[in-house]
Amino acid sequence: VKLLQTGSRLENGKLIVTGSIQNRKEGGRVGVIVVGSNGSGKVLEVNTTTGYLSGSEIANFAAELEAGKAASNIKVFLTGSSQTPKIIAEGRMTVNNKLVVTIGIENGDTSQRITVKSTAYDAKGRSLGSESNSTFLSAHETTTLRIDYDSRVKSVKLKYYDQSGR
Repeated sequence: VKLLQTGSRLENGKLIVTGSIQNRKEGGRVGVIVVGSNGSGKVLEVNTTTGYLSGSEIANFAAELEAGKAASNIKVFLTGSSQTPKIIAEGRMTVNNKLVVTIGIENGDTSQRITVKSTAYDAKGRSLGSESNSTFLSAHETTTLRIDYDSRVKSVKLKYYDQSGR
């Protein structure tokens, strides 16, 4: 997959990232992961798009970042050829005094469930408990998993598992 061009604009306080990609010679599922970071390099937000493209097909993509102008650095990753599931990026930002985590996931060549176990901590570092979130992904699918925490949560530790428990 080849990235042909990208651009971005602010619209209603959100950053809209657009671009064009061209698929490889064979048709297949491809994805785009957009990562927005602040000036210090901290990843604030991740958003993804995915779809099927025929061989050598050119398509446009658009991804919206709530971080808006706080996301001063943008990186675009192309997916669709991994044999194993991968976490491409994690974003963490505060929205309305609540921690929001966004995770860009690229699946491998087997349809499977991906699980994220998160342990939440308060401002003093005390554990507030753990929970699991999961999503089913088709082969080579790319997705964003978003987890919103309540206002007591100030940090989280994340662990990822594929369907086999690895």
